[in-house]
Amino acid sequence: MRGSQICCACFRAGEGVFSSTTTGRQDRQAAAAVLLVSAALALVLGTAVYLLDRSWSSVLFLAPLAGWQQGSMGLFGRIADSLPSLTHAYAFALLVIVALWPWRRARLAGALSWLVVACGLECLQAPAFRALLAPADRASGGPFLDFMMNGRFDAVDIAATAAGVLAAYAVSSVLEKQQ
Repeated sequence: MRGSQICCACFRAGEGVFSSTTTGRQDRQAAAAVLLVSAALALVLGTAVYLLDRSWSSVLFLAPLAGWQQGSMGLFGRIADSLPSLTHAYAFALLVIVALWPWRRARLAGALSWLVVACGLECLQAPAFRALLAPADRASGGPFLDFMMNGRFDAVDIAATAAGVLAAYAVSSVLEKQQ
């Protein structure tokens, strides 16, 4: 049987991309590729929000280019406030899951670790954390301190982060079960 016939037979049998004609290693590689592409697309979407809907002066990596911005397009509307939190949590959780993939608990560890990191970063923007910094620390500057001092804590971002991490867990679970 030729390769195309094998592939067609697998899809007809409802086996999808994770067929019995491939080895377990090939299955894991295919699943990892799907997860990586999915993460890349999510990062592109989240970055598009920053490029098209936000003031570049408020975005750490775009602030040096703020003078070139022609204006906000408002393409994403109200979801632009939290969409990057969702897409970046989804993407980075998937990347951690792929990095840990051979480990049996990769999905849970990857999802939970990114949830802790992302929620921690969001909480650092809360006024209570800003008050903990000594005035001398505030004067020292730096991009991370700018993030803390100029960021805006938003509980909806934490909910969006949790949704993104849950989606990453769910997608990786579905792919793992198909292997």
